[in-house]
Amino acid sequence: MSTPVISVYVRHSKDCAYLGDENWKRCGCWKHLRWRQGGRQFRKATKAKTWAGAERAKRELELSFESVTGSQPKANQAVTIQQAITMFLAKKSGKASATLRKYHQTLDSFQRFCDHLGRFFIVDVTESDIQQFADARPNDADFTRRNHQERLRAFFRYCVASNEIRLPYNPTHQLEHVDVSDREPTPPYSPKEYQHILATVPSCGLSEKQQKRIRGVIMAMRHAGLAIQDAAILERDHIHKTRLSNRNLYRIILRRSKTGTPINNPIPKEVGDELCAILNGNSRYLFWTGNGQPASTVKYWHKLFKKLFDATGIENAIPHRFRDTFAVDLLEKGVPIREVSRALGHKSVTITERHYAKWTPDQRQRMDDYIVGSWQKPSAKSRSKSASQKKEIHGRRIGIK
Repeated sequence: MSTPVISVYVRHSKDCAYLGDENWKRCGCWKHLRWRQGGRQFRKATKAKTWAGAERAKRELELSFESVTGSQPKANQAVTIQQAITMFLAKKSGKASATLRKYHQTLDSFQRFCDHLGRFFIVDVTESDIQQFADARPNDADFTRRNHQERLRAFFRYCVASNEIRLPYNPTHQLEHVDVSDREPTPPYSPKEYQHILATVPSCGLSEKQQKRIRGVIMAMRHAGLAIQDAAILERDHIHKTRLSNRNLYRIILRRSKTGTPINNPIPKEVGDELCAILNGNSRYLFWTGNGQPASTVKYWHKLFKKLFDATGIENAIPHRFRDTFAVDLLEKGVPIREVSRALGHKSVTITERHYAKWTPDQRQRMDDYIVGSWQKPSAKSRSKSASQKKEIHGRRIGIK
């Protein structure tokens, strides 16, 4: 990274006699710095009203640039925001492409925000800057704001922990969390709603080919618990014939595109037959042409689903609720949440509990039993038994047999 050419200029007050001449040195207006780096222009306040003070600030900034040589900083060197982002994204390079793309979106937006403020080095970012960035897009959905904040927190945790960056404090510590607990998880579809969705497919304005494919995507999500991207890029080799409990079935075996965790779930024979009969003009994929990126085909399917859901009239209908229906159906039938977590392909059962704990009747029943049991007074028999146990323990302690 070469040292840019930095110039001093004046931002005159409205009543200054030299308004319009940004190179006038002898007025008492605030002096600023300006330079170009990587095709973008940056500005920085010097907090000085004299030209000499501005020149000192300019020299300090030049020294900071001179100490930064290349993308990897050396010990005690100033680290730019761009360098920190590059290092963080390199650490996250093993993540799924969809996850990495979201980190790029958040941090690219943060980089542009810092450029606008004139923040060039990571150590210059303040808590007020972070709060201003969080409030910069008030029209975003709460889930979007929450996810942006969590990715930004992960970035600054890395900056604090990194031995190369060594940020002295985390400016996201005081950032208020966006509470979306009252809106998740999304509710499952009732059996009546699910049948209504399937019955609406032929009359929602899709072509005959799209109708068959959207039915297949719905069934893959509902009966195998797949996320929409995994369903959209489902391969024919992922579907296997099997036999279980003297029944002919199919089994979907794959690794989730988002996390890489395995999924190995049986599906009903009639569902498997319908999936295998879908013709897509592609020998490998059921629903995808194989061209472009998986994220692009997900956007395409969201458009088709919007047409379908608009025709159904079901409130807050989204594709992910088919996956929720799969999970909740298992939980309500007594399947342990750890096994449901495995069927969903979650990396941790904690993720499953956060989204679906309220649908586990066994946990709720146990908690009810604990609470009600705490109201009951111990019987005389249990009290005497407890007293005899205490006496026996005391006798052992003092050596009485």
